[in-house]
Amino acid sequence: MIYDFQGITRDDAEQPDDARLYVVVWSLRDNGIYGGPLSFVVLDGDDPVYEEAFAGPAEEMIYAMQCRLPDTGRYSLRVSAGEGAGPQAMIPFKLSSQKTPWGRWMAGILLVLVVIVAMGSRRARVVQDRRALARGDRRESSRRAKDDGASNRD
Repeated sequence: MIYDFQGITRDDAEQPDDARLYVVVWSLRDNGIYGGPLSFVVLDGDDPVYEEAFAGPAEEMIYAMQCRLPDTGRYSLRVSAGEGAGPQAMIPFKLSSQKTPWGRWMAGILLVLVVIVAMGSRRARVVQDRRALARGDRRESSRRAKDDGASNRD
C-alpha cells in the first residue's frame, strides 16, 4: 500500500480550527488507485482522537475528512483498507499551525556549504594559477633560448 498525504494551509481554510485531511491510496496488487472501503483513525500519540469510515472515495478517487484538532499534539493517521483486518498504514503528520524550526537549520547548512564551496574553488584556482605560472616560466625560458640562438646566427 502506498499513500499520498496532503493538507490545506490554515490561512486558506474556511474553518481554520479544523484540519482537513486528503488521502489517495495506490494498490500495488491492481496497479491502480484503490477505490474500496477505508477507515481513518487520527491518533494523538497512541490515543484515538477521531475516527471515520468510508465505503469509497468522495471525489476523483480522493478520501477526504475534516476534524477539529488542537495545535498541540503528535498526530498520526492510521489508514485501514478493506473490511476488518485489511492492510494498514501509519502516516505521521503535523498541522500547518505547528512550527518546525527547519528554516534556521536549512539556512545554517546552506551557509556552511557556500563557505566550503568558496574555499574549495579558491584553492583550486590557486593550484591552477601556480601550474599555469610554472608552465609559463618554462615556455618563456625556452622562447628566450630560441631568440638568443636566432640572434647569434645573424
